[in-house]
Amino acid sequence: MQFPPNGIDRGSLDQVFTKLGGHIEFPRRTGEIVYFHAIVGWPARANARRKDASRHLVRYVRIVMRALKIKM
Repeated sequence: MQFPPNGIDRGSLDQVFTKLGGHIEFPRRTGEIVYFHAIVGWPARANARRKDASRHLVRYVRIVMRALKIKM
């Protein structure tokens, strides 16, 4: 099984992402949350009202882990 799993909640994914050195922003008046890591170079956006992590966010964290050469 890969880590993080697809059914993870967003709070747990946020903790994993910040431990990897990522930055999370809440732009005003957009209803979105933006994940950014310097090693990837492009941001990932998601709906801030959702409590589960979308596949796009899980994939983004896996790309960061792969770039940092962390075993999944």
